[in-house]
Amino acid sequence: MKPKLTIDCDGVIADWLASFRGYIHGCTGIPMTKLTSPDSWLFGQQWGLSDREFAQWFEKFEESGGYTRCPQIKDARQTIQRLHALDYEIAFATARGTSKQMNGCSQTQARIDTVLWLRDGGFPLAPLHFTNKKTDVMGDILLDDATHHLEAWRATGRRAVCFSQTWNQDWDGERVYSHNEFLSLVLGGVSA
Repeated sequence: MKPKLTIDCDGVIADWLASFRGYIHGCTGIPMTKLTSPDSWLFGQQWGLSDREFAQWFEKFEESGGYTRCPQIKDARQTIQRLHALDYEIAFATARGTSKQMNGCSQTQARIDTVLWLRDGGFPLAPLHFTNKKTDVMGDILLDDATHHLEAWRATGRRAVCFSQTWNQDWDGERVYSHNEFLSLVLGGVSA
C-alpha cells in the first residue's frame, strides 16, 4: 500500500522567506544583506527586530497578500504533480493563519492566499489543513521544515522527513535536500 503524504507549505513548497525578506526590505529599508537566512526560528532577533516588531511586520506581510508572492521552491510542483499522477494520496498541512496573535482579517487573508497560491501555482487539488498540530492530519509521511512538527509526528510512530533549511540543522532524523530526493525516497530510494 502506498503511504499517505502530508506536505507542509512554507519552507517546503513555498519560499515564504524570500517573499517576507523582500517585504521587510521594501518597508523598512533594512539592507537585504542584513536579512540573512536564519539559523534558528528566532528570525526577527537575527535581523535586529524585537519579537513584537517581528510579529507586527509579519501580520502586515500576511494582510498585504504576502503569501501570494512566494516563489515556489525548486521542483516542488513537479514532484507533487508526479506523486499525484502515481496515485499517492497527498494532503497539505500549514500553520499559516493559525497564530493566536493574528486578528481575524489576517487569518482569513492568509488562508485565502494559501488556497490561491496552491491553485495558481499548478498544484494538484488536495486536502488543505490549517493547523499548528499536524499530528491531527492523517498521513504516513510528513515532509516539513519545522523540527517541532517533525518531532511531534515522529513521536506518533510515523515517518518524519525534514526538508533541509538553514534553521533546522538540529534535526537528527531523516532529511532531504531537494524535492527530487523526496520523490526518490517515496518511490523507494534511499535518503541522504
